[in-house]
Amino acid sequence: TMSLAPRLIPAVALLVAGTFVLSGCGPASAPAESAPPPAATTAAPEPVETTVPEPVVAADDPACLVGDWLITEEALTRYFAEVSGSLGAPITFAPVGTAGMHIGDDGTYSYTPDVTITQTMAEITTVIKLGGTIEGTYVATPGVIKTDAVITNGLVIEASVNDIVLDPTAISEEITGAPIGNATFVCSADALTLTTTIADAAAVTELVRQ
Repeated sequence: TMSLAPRLIPAVALLVAGTFVLSGCGPASAPAESAPPPAATTAAPEPVETTVPEPVVAADDPACLVGDWLITEEALTRYFAEVSGSLGAPITFAPVGTAGMHIGDDGTYSYTPDVTITQTMAEITTVIKLGGTIEGTYVATPGVIKTDAVITNGLVIEASVNDIVLDPTAISEEITGAPIGNATFVCSADALTLTTTIADAAAVTELVRQ
């Protein structure tokens, strides 16, 4: 009898070969899709701050006068020292307090002192207390301001000499009046300097803007 082994071996080999052939002829697997690159992010631009420059006002421009001003105690002390020097007599003034002034763009002003002034000459001591308000109108041209008219004189003056009550009408206007009677001025955003003439000498009032 013929053995089956020689017949089976070629058959098995053919089957195996066919299997490999079928495997090689199958459809090729599709390559894996790659993930798209991340979108580039652009940082938002930083906001640019713009500074609008303050309008420059000339030092002699009447528009610079408009506003609320304060005469400090130190400025009052310097002013009265100049007044004392202009009077040509051994008089000293020692002010305590401040004075406010409003200059309107409508040609009006108000002066509001709250000051006690001690005036000493030889052995005579005069104490002057100023309060209340003076209201009036003014006219200003480049570098010059003048009072035009007094609308309301609500100034309150108390005076005594060596503790004896004095008639306040005898007090000089250089001491009690608003410092803009007839003055030249130099003005800036923060400060105002008024220069008046007393007994042919200059007296300077310095104010700071409020």
